[in-house]
Amino acid sequence: MHFMHDNPFLGKEKSVVATLSSIFKAQGRSEYVKILDASSPTIEEAEYDNWNGGTYYYTLSLEIPVDIFARIESALSKHEGEIGAKLQLVVRETGNDILNRVIIRPQMVESVSELAVEHSGNERVQAIWKNKPVKIFISHQNSDKVAAAKLSAFLSKFNMAAFVAHEAIEPTIPWQSEIKIALNTMDVFLALLTSNFRNSKWTDQEVGFAVAKKAVIIHVRDGQDPYGFIGETQSLSMPIEENENLGMEIISILLKNPVLKSRVRETLFVTLENIGNFTYACKTMKLLQKAGAFSEQEIQRIREAAARNTYVRDAYNVKDFLAENEPPKEIPF
Repeated sequence: MHFMHDNPFLGKEKSVVATLSSIFKAQGRSEYVKILDASSPTIEEAEYDNWNGGTYYYTLSLEIPVDIFARIESALSKHEGEIGAKLQLVVRETGNDILNRVIIRPQMVESVSELAVEHSGNERVQAIWKNKPVKIFISHQNSDKVAAAKLSAFLSKFNMAAFVAHEAIEPTIPWQSEIKIALNTMDVFLALLTSNFRNSKWTDQEVGFAVAKKAVIIHVRDGQDPYGFIGETQSLSMPIEENENLGMEIISILLKNPVLKSRVRETLFVTLENIGNFTYACKTMKLLQKAGAFSEQEIQRIREAAARNTYVRDAYNVKDFLAENEPPKEIPF
């Protein structure tokens, strides 16, 4: 007899997919990264075997946009097999609960017109977030828009997109629609809790949306105590006008987040490799050093970045780091 059994993977779908994506990204396999990052994942029980006290088999289903599915359809089994093999390496030692299969399928659309709307929406998503890998929605009261814009500009130095409604929306685009798209596709919700925050009729709705979406939520206390569900989220206390210090603290928090830390870390490496400013080379290296131990591959990336880029090479903390991590010397025979 097969009794009801709790799904041990419930609520872990996004974390599993984010981990897989990070591994493929580190291996330079961008096609799989695109599939995983675009997917809506679910993990469901697929099979039961009553041998050895009962074994439950689960399947990771990845629903992806129709245009991506169409591109990979001819090699669908190959892609499912590759992701499935990696999945079994990531999710091991789970006792009688085994997650061992991947299915990729297209997201259903009801009509051709709906598909056209989806493509239009994808274009708007790209326009809002500028194809940046980390997407931050800044919720703020209108009187704080200057501080919000400065914070957004600072975060952009690290290859992150921070949406500030008054700055990001083009005059000809319906602003409510644009805000909904940004809320639906954000990775991080950042609330600037100044004394004016609750005077807006929109900020509470944005907070509610972020909580329902289960986005990563950070709130900055600057005159308004956290309230409701937002009180349970990650907190910073500092003036919002200190945009550089605040930005550094926000990134430091994201580097500790289990879902986003790998993506943020990779974003910082790419930033360092392409930096065009001595000051930000130092800041980027400082953030990377907060992110935990470096692999030998990552150390080599820093060496190569310093060899190619004078801003990286001249950054004082990069110099100190490379002096402490010199490449092993070859022993002559």
